[in-house]
Amino acid sequence: MPVSGATVIASSAQKRFERATGSNGKYVFDDLPPGKYKVQVIMPAKMSPVHDEELEIHDHGCAQLDFRVVSDGRIRGRLLDARGQPLGIKTVDLISGAAR
Repeated sequence: MPVSGATVIASSAQKRFERATGSNGKYVFDDLPPGKYKVQVIMPAKMSPVHDEELEIHDHGCAQLDFRVVSDGRIRGRLLDARGQPLGIKTVDLISGAAR
């Protein structure tokens, strides 16, 4: 799922570069000098990246990084049986209809 409006930060020992993702979820750094970078993403509310990445850019080189994102959303409610009585279950796993 593309995420627009996320901030992607590439940091080296000397410099920090920042870009925002577009409506298609893509970002481009076209001015990174060769070196090692830590790349992190700051997501919009209720979303977070799975982890930061590290990469090395060589002279005249390029790299592609895709980030996996998880939703921080929560659902709150009560589980009832067919008679309207509480089930006493504290945790429920949700499966997307697309995952079946």
